[in-house]
Amino acid sequence: MSWLLGAIMGGAASSAWEFGDEVESKLQRRGWWWKQFKAKRRADDGAAMGHVSAFRAAVTEDAGEKATLARHALAKTKMLRHPNILSCVDVVESEKDVVIVTEAVVALPDWLLQQRAAGTSQEQLDAVVVWGVRCILDALCFLHSQGLVHGLLCPESIFVTKAGDFKLWGLDLASNLTIAADQAYFRKHERCLATLSGGPQFRSPERSEGEWEKHDKHFGAVDGWSLGHTIPAMFIDEPTAELGKVCKRLSVSNPLARPKLGRVLEADCFTSHPYTVAMLFVVELSLKDHSELVAFFKALVQALPTMPTATRVYKLLPALHSGITRSLAPDKRPDECREMVAACLPILGEIGSSMSGEEYREHVLPAVLPLFGVKDRAVRMLLLDRVEALVKHMDAQTVNGLVFEQLNAGFSDTAKELRELTLKSMLSLVDKLNDVNMNDKLMRTLAKLQQDSEASIRTNTTIFYGKVRAQT
Repeated sequence: MSWLLGAIMGGAASSAWEFGDEVESKLQRRGWWWKQFKAKRRADDGAAMGHVSAFRAAVTEDAGEKATLARHALAKTKMLRHPNILSCVDVVESEKDVVIVTEAVVALPDWLLQQRAAGTSQEQLDAVVVWGVRCILDALCFLHSQGLVHGLLCPESIFVTKAGDFKLWGLDLASNLTIAADQAYFRKHERCLATLSGGPQFRSPERSEGEWEKHDKHFGAVDGWSLGHTIPAMFIDEPTAELGKVCKRLSVSNPLARPKLGRVLEADCFTSHPYTVAMLFVVELSLKDHSELVAFFKALVQALPTMPTATRVYKLLPALHSGITRSLAPDKRPDECREMVAACLPILGEIGSSMSGEEYREHVLPAVLPLFGVKDRAVRMLLLDRVEALVKHMDAQTVNGLVFEQLNAGFSDTAKELRELTLKSMLSLVDKLNDVNMNDKLMRTLAKLQQDSEASIRTNTTIFYGKVRAQT
């Protein structure tokens, strides 16, 4: 950790972070001037804990060109804000080093290796990569709208979040080529792309041949060329057929013949691909009305097998939680809540079924627990139908403190069907109930049920007693 002392000792901003080990990455073997470290917020900082990434570069005189590039990247990273550009959380500077703290990410080449090692299917991986290409396209379109060319685009300048979103970084060359100083900077340092990428193929012909006058007519074409050569490197075998066509259009030698990236973003492979359409819906979730949300969640049940685990956990579960929370708002009609719960519960059960107890409690419970407090009969019936799967990974404290009383109240309902379903579902809880809930509250309730006006409930209560004895 010697670099840490040199980089941040005495810096006021440094107290917020704990910096860990350097990340082993293909980027380091390419000689990249940024080194990535694991980091997290200090426990005594008062803010919410969270893991982040930290990128460190030397800025001393003996670092030479690398120091110049690092300072330039720092300035652009602090200035540019876009959902698909790696976000800057904090900056720690000293005379020797600069550290940029960002959201937690993995370099694209390393992420691809991890996915293959984890056994992610070809179909799932291709779907995420198509979405990732769209993310990068969107980021580049934003840069171009600001008059900036990226200039350092290659697989090594792309990073991936745990949710599978692709983020563009490597802003070391980002420049406005209509400004003389920026133009001079870009021309002086643009060869560093070959250093980072490990080869010359990402530099467009007009860059390699120094035909700078062609940049003035279509400055974004240099990024188009780089993208056309970056996309194939994202796939294990070959890009999808439609993306292959996009790559060919971007790889023509004449920069004026390359399509502007805004037009590329309108290609069918980005506007109609099922996974991409789903991810765009999630991004725009807050703008969707109730009927759109319900239709989306109903359709997700069939699409789940094509989605990687990370997408389910970090994209879909927060979306489901948001949908349920909105439906429980005081201004919502009862039928809206019923429709939302009916649409969401099958997906919650499917995603949660393959999780460990710890994962379930972290990611699924926040969406499920509020439903146990809903008084609407239809919602309670929906919940009781799936209660066995929903409480499977709950710990005893959660069951006794937040679930049991809510379910136990169902025995007092005047609807026969709800009382009977409550009795059947309660069997899923008995092995987690504490002594008071089991031998006092539940047994007193069962004694009353033996006097119930419905014969089927009296019979099922006797059966329930027998099953409880068998379990205990």
